[in-house]
Amino acid sequence: MNSIVANRSEGLDVVRCLMNYMIVLLHAWAAFQYVDCTTYEFYGWTFVCSHLCAMALPTFFLVSGYLMFQKFSLNVWPSKMARRVKRLLVPYLVWNITFVVIYLNMAKMTPRIAERVAMFGLDSVQGCISKIASLYVAPIDGPLWFLRALLMLSLLAPIMWLLIKCWKGMVLLLVCFLWVGAELLFGLSKTLGNVIPSYGIFCFVIGGVVSVNGKNILEFFNRKKWIVIGLAACVIRAVLLIPYSVITDAPSRATSFITQYLFVFEAPALIALVAQMKTESMARTKQFVFLKDMSFFAYAGHFLICSSYLHLIAPRLGFMHAFKFTTLILAFVGLGVSTMGVLYWFGKRSFPKLMKLWDGSL
Repeated sequence: MNSIVANRSEGLDVVRCLMNYMIVLLHAWAAFQYVDCTTYEFYGWTFVCSHLCAMALPTFFLVSGYLMFQKFSLNVWPSKMARRVKRLLVPYLVWNITFVVIYLNMAKMTPRIAERVAMFGLDSVQGCISKIASLYVAPIDGPLWFLRALLMLSLLAPIMWLLIKCWKGMVLLLVCFLWVGAELLFGLSKTLGNVIPSYGIFCFVIGGVVSVNGKNILEFFNRKKWIVIGLAACVIRAVLLIPYSVITDAPSRATSFITQYLFVFEAPALIALVAQMKTESMARTKQFVFLKDMSFFAYAGHFLICSSYLHLIAPRLGFMHAFKFTTLILAFVGLGVSTMGVLYWFGKRSFPKLMKLWDGSL
């Protein structure tokens, strides 16, 4: 493999690794339920976790669309789908089944888990199947809705590819625009939006347009302006949504409409940031290779491990006010990810073939 191709692959490895850990930090915002929501500390972490790290969401779809349409044709689509079934569907089912089994066993010992089992309807076979297989509800392992959405988009790839080839993607982007309008104007976000979010379709298509036109995604977005545009969109979205982070009212349809499209402008920012960095030497270190390999494991399992530390430590901090949010964030990420690192290392060392079911490398 020549150095140019290797560097491009390493760059995408860095992007995907970064996205997985950003999702973990995004969900660390769950600590808000234990802290004073009127402090500067709260607003600071709200911006970092709920808004800055949320830039990983559209980037997932952008990179996935780009990779799906690389060297794409109707003949190679079945082999690409077979690969995505192994990389997306298998870990989706394995992790959700794992969560159901653990929740049902922990419910006997932990009242909080027992409440969640009842809330999710896991006390019946029908409820378990619904949380694993239904398209219209969040899976029991919540973050894995990404995998479900990406698999659905991959099934539609031949139609998207033909439209991109014929119309340079413009017609398809118009369809995406109408999809968003239908969601917001006719209240379809609770159905269609739960299957594939609007910004996800947009970003998947944009990644496809870049790929079909023979562009390298790292070179295409290798401009500092994309970082500036992405951060600006993130700040605007934060200003629009932070008021709703401390109240129970949902954002208005107009606000939801705007924030959906701001995500599209944020997607290239992470790619541009990595493209501006010197990733060659870092991507080849043993430390990075380990973090990269376990990044999917951390992304898929953090709702259980990291959250357990959060809910275990938070009540023991009592009436602590200063730096309580920071302490819980560090516990969620530091202790949680470290524990998953140990589990991943032990699993890969002891059961390497079996671990492929959990780390997305099957």
